[in-house]
Amino acid sequence: MKNKITFVTLLVVISIGALFFGSVIGQSRFVDLSLYGLVALFFLYLSFLYKFTWQIVLFLVWSGVNLNYGFRLSSQQYAAAILLVYGIIIFLLRKNPYPNPDFLKRVNGKSLFIWSGILLFYGTLTFALNKTMPFDGGSYNTKNMLKAYASTFAPVLVLFFALRMPYTFRVGKNAISTIIWILAIGLVLNFANTIHLFRQGYGGMSILADESADVGMFYIPLINATLGVFTMRVLAPTAVIFAFAFLCQPGWFRAQTLLLKVLAVSVLGLGLLGSVVSGGRAAVLLALVYAVIIALIYRRVILIFAAMCLVFLVVLFANIFSKFINNDMPVFVARPLQYVMIEKGSSMRTIENSSDYRSTLFIEALKEWKDDSRVFLFGRSVYTAMDYTEVKKIVGDKESFLMVNINSGTCHALLPSVLIQYGIFGGLLYYLVYCMMFWFFLRSYQVAKRDGYSEELKIISFVLALSTGLGIITATIGGSWFGAFHILMVILIKSIAARDEMEYYAAQKAEEKDSTFPLDSGPSSIGTRPGFA
Repeated sequence: MKNKITFVTLLVVISIGALFFGSVIGQSRFVDLSLYGLVALFFLYLSFLYKFTWQIVLFLVWSGVNLNYGFRLSSQQYAAAILLVYGIIIFLLRKNPYPNPDFLKRVNGKSLFIWSGILLFYGTLTFALNKTMPFDGGSYNTKNMLKAYASTFAPVLVLFFALRMPYTFRVGKNAISTIIWILAIGLVLNFANTIHLFRQGYGGMSILADESADVGMFYIPLINATLGVFTMRVLAPTAVIFAFAFLCQPGWFRAQTLLLKVLAVSVLGLGLLGSVVSGGRAAVLLALVYAVIIALIYRRVILIFAAMCLVFLVVLFANIFSKFINNDMPVFVARPLQYVMIEKGSSMRTIENSSDYRSTLFIEALKEWKDDSRVFLFGRSVYTAMDYTEVKKIVGDKESFLMVNINSGTCHALLPSVLIQYGIFGGLLYYLVYCMMFWFFLRSYQVAKRDGYSEELKIISFVLALSTGLGIITATIGGSWFGAFHILMVILIKSIAARDEMEYYAAQKAEEKDSTFPLDSGPSSIGTRPGFA
């Protein structure tokens, strides 16, 4: 009887939904349709998709799917919201997959928890200060303030609860293979997006900077979303470091299927190629640095030699085909290759202009931070960001464009951005949490290696320690904040550690039970983990 009622109810809901969506489509209300589609996806998530949260969030972050509903939500922003919703769900339903592991004590996770809480408290105080006593009342907008604070502190909030609560994912033995598959899908999507942008006339400068360019970004109609223009600059080096680290683990690599081996090698190749076509100079440099450091750490001489040969071939290709690169290839691709070319092209001028502008922006932003005592100490959040058409009008005016960037707190570098928005205290706290996150990943690798945790925990911790350490440096001079990806990895490491401990203790219990029959019990390797009780 209960099943019949459920079936009839579901049938009625589907029928009403079909009629409603038919009406919306018939009236061409596609924005409304996308909103309802998003709501439908949200209810699907609440029903059962929350069980796959870490895979979903990882895909969203690496695909760069941005939502557009009169305002733009980046994949990092709403991915952090999904992580928060997941925590609420498992708390209310009491369906947490694993308890908090002892692993957190071994890596001193409590310190990261305490300082993230202090940073959250400081963020609340500065928001209240800037809302009640705005630095420039005529230029403030509550919506933009909320977006700025949400971008900065939402990941910290998730991190705070994730470290304190029994907040874990159910993780099988295929975590690394899942990561490889998601990387491959993300790379394919973003290569398609890059090709699409090239065909639309996007040469590599800012879309805002080219009045004549009719650029249409890759559009996903159901949820009114677009793929990010610059996602490849982050995704490609990330793919290189993950794939290279996997390949440097001979024990793990040999145990995998032929398909996964081919896929891992393909991800490495696509990551290297994607770094070049991303248009980001830092992306190319990071990809090469990641490969060299990993090869040195794991003492893979042949891989170091292969990397050197690859660099040589890229330099040789760039100089042999310099005319083709300068005249026929999109500026977006040609820019990173200019550094290794003898015969420079016109895109070199755009590189020099970009570098000059960024250095000027860096200096001017720090000057504004130092010139006012309130901004110096506590920051002044963000001014009202100018809309798209206004920005287009002033692109040619360097001083005006500088003002737009500084007022919106987007200084293309972490250091001036965090100082202007949150002052010296906020900047120090933020960097402290960032550095402690690096320490968490490094300690996770050390403890996992010392105490006999799973191979995948060692590999993932190592990758995150290396990428976060270099990320702090690159973000300071030309990057962005840590976000949902880093928080996701903290929770994933915590989850894998909890799974390893549960499996170990279950096996130990079974061994103790079998010890009543010593003649029948064989040798066991479980007790070789020195860090376990």
